[in-house]
Amino acid sequence: MSDVDYKTVAAVFEATYEEKRSRFIAQIARADDENAAKEFIGAVKKKYFDARHNVFAYIVSDAKTPAGLMKASDDGEPGGTAGMPVLNVLKSRNLNNVVAVVTRYFGGIKLGAAGLTRAYGQAATAAVQAASFVEVKKMRRLTVTIDYSLYNSLAQFVRRENILTEDVGYGEQVTVPLLLPKGADEAKILAACADLSAGTAKIAENGTAVVTVPL
Repeated sequence: MSDVDYKTVAAVFEATYEEKRSRFIAQIARADDENAAKEFIGAVKKKYFDARHNVFAYIVSDAKTPAGLMKASDDGEPGGTAGMPVLNVLKSRNLNNVVAVVTRYFGGIKLGAAGLTRAYGQAATAAVQAASFVEVKKMRRLTVTIDYSLYNSLAQFVRRENILTEDVGYGEQVTVPLLLPKGADEAKILAACADLSAGTAKIAENGTAVVTVPL
């Protein structure tokens, strides 16, 4: 997975578009790596095996391709008239780790190069407009260990500052993992934890976490 925060779709979304009796079924989904994108494409092709074209495009960043990978296929349509318009829609929305497949059922009327480009772009746009989105963030984890008597004060501070947390640990003391995005004012957080615990809170760096946040 990329180290860079990115926006993607929350689930699988679908929309249809018609142009001169040709029917376009557009689907968009999250794909955390190229294998996931290929699996989704394969599943759509299997579902719509009787369609003339299953055009696709995807953008992924993973451990193998941290700089990002973009691919598009016209699947038998004239070169550049199908896959690239779909890819351009994904790029224009600043999406990453995402795959889109546009299935075409031919309606008997040729659309021409310009018509195909417009139709595939419109279909992909309709799927994006139907989608909801999430932001995937890589966050630093600070683990705060504090006495039970001080936990409510810490919890109130966390809620007030909209700090994301993970599962709280309950042992001899309470352990609260705080998740900090890039640019977080760590000094402010450390000072607040020290103040509310009169310096008794134990704070430690504890790696990173990948968090999905609805947009």
